[in-house]
Amino acid sequence: MEALAFAASTGMALALTNIDNLLVLLAVLIPLGPMRALTGYVAAQLLVLGLSVAVSLGASDLLSGQSGYLGVVPLAMGLRGLYLARRATREEVGPVATGGGVMALILMFLGMSADTFGVLVPILTDSLPGFRLWGVAGALAAIGAMALAAYVPFRRGGPAPAWTIRAERLGPYVMILAGLYVLSDSATDLI
Repeated sequence: MEALAFAASTGMALALTNIDNLLVLLAVLIPLGPMRALTGYVAAQLLVLGLSVAVSLGASDLLSGQSGYLGVVPLAMGLRGLYLARRATREEVGPVATGGGVMALILMFLGMSADTFGVLVPILTDSLPGFRLWGVAGALAAIGAMALAAYVPFRRGGPAPAWTIRAERLGPYVMILAGLYVLSDSATDLI
């Protein structure tokens, strides 16, 4: 049961720090087509997850009992996100470029995924190997669910779901909670 809860929390952390990517994916599905847009999105998210796992494996060996302090990274990013959200009076979204291939999309989505990377690395680093596998499974499930959440409205020809815009505001809170989780001792810790 703890393993499933950890998988769900890791997947939720990936999903909620990835809402900005989902909104861009929704915007580029029509002009670029589903195959190119979804390939760019999924490839970028798999790269972020793979890099997160690689860094977490190295960091857990390098930091040994100190890995919990990595929770400061998502905590600081979340606090900064809250500060910027409160400071901004209005967010303006510019037009989405319709040129470029899959590689350009991958690079764009990678550039927007620093917060996801900043949350996944501490969570995976501070976890036992068995829990780390469940975390990766939860993240993979979230990547699939996010791609499906973008594709279904596209196939129906409707607008982006209203929840995506509201969920974007949760990103900083998720990062703060992930940082606090990593800083605290839990059942998934290495120690």
